[in-house]
Amino acid sequence: MKLRFVMFIALLSLSACSADNDDAPAEQRLLDRTWLLVRYTQLNGNEVDIVTGSQFRFQASADTGEVTAQLDCNVSSGGSYQLGDGFIALQFGPFTELDCPVASEDGHAEQLSSIQSLAFQSGVQDGGDGKLMVEMHEHGLVLVAPNGRWLAFTELMDQD
Repeated sequence: MKLRFVMFIALLSLSACSADNDDAPAEQRLLDRTWLLVRYTQLNGNEVDIVTGSQFRFQASADTGEVTAQLDCNVSSGGSYQLGDGFIALQFGPFTELDCPVASEDGHAEQLSSIQSLAFQSGVQDGGDGKLMVEMHEHGLVLVAPNGRWLAFTELMDQD
């Protein structure tokens, strides 16, 4: 399992991104970019890709200090984040509550529970404080919880 994670990280970091080569700490370099979840560890520790047709993405703004996010067809704004030495803690604002078609897909409920347990302050398990260690890679971001579970994102480019 760890070998697949290492291989996944190696694929994310095949060549250096100019923004990742500067002297800014990793947690600063994730700001003002949109991150799309592509792979994660489930509650049981298994590594899986995100359910086809589903999406979780977020952006943390350096200017406003706000976090915006999309979880399938539901959106959130007005959230915030806290940066520290190698970590980020995300606090999402309320999400819309639309009935998304992907919610009926196999594995979606478990995926939602896994994401919430890692990325959402209100869903933090094991008495944690919501701090996720930041690992930056070329066009990739991995957020790692104290229990070793992680969320792997790719950077969305050229959005308009």
